[in-house]
Amino acid sequence: MARIFSIQFMYEGMLRSALVAFRPTPLAREYTVTQIGGDLQEELPSRKILATPAGQFAFVEHGLPRPTALMCAILKALDEHVKESA
Repeated sequence: MARIFSIQFMYEGMLRSALVAFRPTPLAREYTVTQIGGDLQEELPSRKILATPAGQFAFVEHGLPRPTALMCAILKALDEHVKESA
């Protein structure tokens, strides 16, 4: 069963928020970014994030050589949320 929570992050000098759905899988924890502000939806090349058992977060299937500033802000907020919830 998926669990949904919200995260807040700074992007381009503004406080933003998004909903994140969490679903455990046998190999990793899977997160899906949802309901991110309409203007940011097009800037996010992928909405799927995987967390390894070691606790590393990464967007999957984004097709870019490195994460964008928006992706980094979301990953940081997700990491902080997970650490606070533990």
